[in-house]
Amino acid sequence: MEQFIEIAETIRILAIAPYEGMRSLIEKTARSYPEVQLTAFTGNLDEGVRLAQENFHANYDVIISRGGTAGLLREQVDIPVIEVPIGMLDILKAIRLSDGMGGKKAVVGFASITGNASTLRDLLQLDIDIYTIQEAAGAADVMMKLREENYSTVICDVISSAAARDADLPAILITSGTESIREAIDNAINETNARRSLIAENRFLRTILREHSGHTAVFTEDGTLYFSSVEADDAIIGILRELLEDVRNGVSSRYMKTLNGYLYTIKASQIRTSKNALVAYYFDRSKAGGFSRTSGIAYYSRSELEEEFLNAFSRLSDHAETLNAVISALQESPAPVVILGAYGTGRTETANMIYLRSRNSRHSLIEIDCEMLNERSRDFLLNSQRSPLCASGNTLHFKNLEANNSRFMKELFFTLTHMNVCDNNTVIFSCDPKARGMAEHLNYLKDKYQCLEIELQPLKDNLENIPAIASLYLSHLSATRSVSILRIDPAAMDLLSAYTWPGNYTQFERILTQLSLTSNDHLIHAGAVRDLLMLEQYSFEEAGGVSDEINLHRSLSDISSEIIDRTLKECGGNKAKAARKLGISRTTLWRMGK
Repeated sequence: MEQFIEIAETIRILAIAPYEGMRSLIEKTARSYPEVQLTAFTGNLDEGVRLAQENFHANYDVIISRGGTAGLLREQVDIPVIEVPIGMLDILKAIRLSDGMGGKKAVVGFASITGNASTLRDLLQLDIDIYTIQEAAGAADVMMKLREENYSTVICDVISSAAARDADLPAILITSGTESIREAIDNAINETNARRSLIAENRFLRTILREHSGHTAVFTEDGTLYFSSVEADDAIIGILRELLEDVRNGVSSRYMKTLNGYLYTIKASQIRTSKNALVAYYFDRSKAGGFSRTSGIAYYSRSELEEEFLNAFSRLSDHAETLNAVISALQESPAPVVILGAYGTGRTETANMIYLRSRNSRHSLIEIDCEMLNERSRDFLLNSQRSPLCASGNTLHFKNLEANNSRFMKELFFTLTHMNVCDNNTVIFSCDPKARGMAEHLNYLKDKYQCLEIELQPLKDNLENIPAIASLYLSHLSATRSVSILRIDPAAMDLLSAYTWPGNYTQFERILTQLSLTSNDHLIHAGAVRDLLMLEQYSFEEAGGVSDEINLHRSLSDISSEIIDRTLKECGGNKAKAARKLGISRTTLWRMGK
């Protein structure tokens, strides 16, 4: 008698999507299948295989993936892998999305893509070239050839889009639609039901193992997560992986860590089997007390910022290309860098790119947000022996310098000089040069440290490129948020190109995102653009000429309202940020403004 099998039992599916938008669409589509319990991650090729291996302990029935990642998974895991097909409709959507971009276009990919693309080209008489690659490594050669031949747009899959990015070619990603996703889920359900009796005993044994009290995580010798009683994306998993070398070398077997408000008490041991050398961690966690000495100070690894940078909208602007010469100079010069630009021009993203290409990128990027520092964290930064200013070999980014008072700025500059911080680290400063009182500090900063200077231009100086930037960003949205906008109405594009964008690229990103999410017919209309830009008048004043002096010969209510309005403008309309700057709650901000 089959004791462990029920046809109505939940089917557990692990989805490994090569890009974020596909992950979102898989999750959305799976909600219409009551019998499916789906977990989705984003990872392409080797990264996708690693994610699948780390989550194998979770006892999934089947894996869904696409393209080359699906092929690699079949070689590395012993459960079925169902591939999401790339249909003609998916390719046609990508081609139509490129309509707003002029110049020569090409479709690049494996035969499964280019075969359908060739059929579409012949049927629709499209002016587009097609290049078929046999392996992932061949994409780079094709992209260099396209660049030499002055192609302006590449329509491709995830593998080829990475090669296009390296060759500085704009790429429109071919994304999978709902029909393709649904076909893959249906195939996964059928495959699982056919294999149910074979995996029932394995699931039962794994369930028994997971019932042990406390938390456990086991890693193989190469750092792969072998088993875990917590989710694989839990932050503690990354901390435990970093301790592996210490445990193997016998440095310690007991640890205490504070992470995300929890105190972890950890015991480690080594386990050797005939096939593996494993490291097992047994840990408990409890609520830790509040800690504000490091408020405004954040640590980032190279891998974290690479992922963030690839998804940053500013990468689609002209900034990345124009900064290459400056970044090349930084390879030869140890000089600090000062990044100047108004709100929304991409100061943080520019600093991250400098870090990723710097000689210190193997070490941490330490971001010191002067706007978020409090009294305790300022004291920690300037006076503690554990301050990041005492370390060496890192990249330090002092952002939002304009938020500092004059006294702290002088103390900071004195400490940087006294401790030779700029000689021991890569140092980046960023600020709005037009902020009140900033000019004096900037002159001292540039003269004292002989900084290399980068000035980021506002979007209003790049209005002629709005159509190309908009098309690229819509492709970016299609890959990250599963939206499906095919084009922008010409009248709507005229409105976007005529607006002066006081909030620069950050405002442009927000507006285009909202327009794409609220459109219901794959087209952004002029009316929607006009209505949304009218609402922006509350957050930004384009007229200029506002006096810095506040007229005190008025009621307290009127004075408070003006201060709130000015602070909102300085914070780009961000009410939470304005409330923090004024030291009041959002509710108080709303009441006083009203």
